[in-house]
Amino acid sequence: MIATDTRKVKEILPKVKVEEDAESLYQEDSGDTFWGGFQYVIGGIIVLLMTLGIGTFVAMIIIDDGGGLDNLFGFICFGIFGIIMLGVGCWLLSTGIYNTRVAIKLTPGRIYFKEWPLKQNDIFEFTYRRRAKVPLHLSGLTAKIICKEVATYQQGTNTRTVTEKIYEQELERVEHHSREDFISHTWVWNIPPDAPISLSVYRNEIQWSLVVGVEFLDFLNDTSEFTLLLNPERVQ
Repeated sequence: MIATDTRKVKEILPKVKVEEDAESLYQEDSGDTFWGGFQYVIGGIIVLLMTLGIGTFVAMIIIDDGGGLDNLFGFICFGIFGIIMLGVGCWLLSTGIYNTRVAIKLTPGRIYFKEWPLKQNDIFEFTYRRRAKVPLHLSGLTAKIICKEVATYQQGTNTRTVTEKIYEQELERVEHHSREDFISHTWVWNIPPDAPISLSVYRNEIQWSLVVGVEFLDFLNDTSEFTLLLNPERVQ
């Protein structure tokens, strides 16, 4: 069991937090927490209530004005807006319920590693660990390395953001057919020498991430996502 009483927080990049304990560095998926799921639920409820309130207000105005084509046009416009907002609210609510259910049964996923940040043409060995609060029937683990380029363009008065996946590698799939209360596996990724380095400048970003999937036979499948930071190759 890794001790955490001596851990220190190292801020690498905005929204990227790597912590250190007595044995290694680790990163935790903040999206796996109960509070994260609860926030989605609250957000969904707020959006749905706001949509209902605005809809009631608009309907009362139309009724008071006695209808008419102008009011009908406004009602149609609000109807389209309301449908969009209902979709957003339902998505937030369903996502929050899903995340909350997962957080009740599983602790947040973590990856443990020895070196940070990563380097081109190096080896990244990491161990994924996650604890089930009750034994669950695990069927498999997956891991995927993804690199995306996010570019923002200005077209007249409009701003357009384009995201393109420029690298993806699936690591070895691990098969399990047992009931587990502690999930752990180690993968190794050979980092290409020409892999794009992490970048965050005005209107352009290179984002690396690691996505670990956990598959169960008797519970919801879930993923943990971690942000990676890739620097240029070491100079010998």
